[in-house]
Amino acid sequence: MKLKLLLALVFTTLMFTGCVPGQTDEEEMPPVAIMDEEVDLEEGDYLGGWLRTATYIDGILEHTVASDLNFYDDGTYDSATDVCSTSGTYSAEGTAMTMIMLESNCPGGVQTPFTLDYNYTIEENEDGEEIMTFIVANVMETYVRN
Repeated sequence: MKLKLLLALVFTTLMFTGCVPGQTDEEEMPPVAIMDEEVDLEEGDYLGGWLRTATYIDGILEHTVASDLNFYDDGTYDSATDVCSTSGTYSAEGTAMTMIMLESNCPGGVQTPFTLDYNYTIEENEDGEEIMTFIVANVMETYVRN
């Protein structure tokens, strides 16, 4: 089980950060609301551009390395940092999303295609910005809409 969590963390980091050495803080992750009922997301709410603001591992802020993430209505996505980029396909149903990385120029040697299953939410913060949160295993990433 620990190996599976470690692999999920490594591959998530590769997919969205390109193995960028990160900043580590002891800041804890913001509380995530536990929902008793399904979030009322409309199909396609995730479409468009997002900017990653933070990555948390086991509830601790791991880094704030920016990453652009774009979802297109043809079922494709791309993601890029200053170091590398990835692209592929995705599918979403309710609060679940599956992303399949088909191309990557990131270091680390992840073999494509590589599939990750996420749970996500989209909420509005106190400043009126849309915030998307991705969770897989013990990793949580937050994004703000571009």
